[in-house]
Amino acid sequence: MTTSKQAKEEFLYPMPPINPDADMSFLDIAQINNLNNFSHHVSYLTNMAIGGKISAKDAYGEIKKLYEAMKQSHKSLKGSWF
Repeated sequence: MTTSKQAKEEFLYPMPPINPDADMSFLDIAQINNLNNFSHHVSYLTNMAIGGKISAKDAYGEIKKLYEAMKQSHKSLKGSWF
């Protein structure tokens, strides 16, 4: 059974199903997950900027932070032994 927080996360950040027949390593799946999360957050930020909830400058700053975090995550995953 999922908690309400898990249900909210699954609703806000859906993950496409991974094909079990695909020859993918843990590293591939982790990178796909990171890219998917990044794209969802960028979408939310751009929609908030378009809707006037935040300024375009603030949205750009947040997207830049997300990009740097994703880049750092990629570097750490790339260096892992999985």
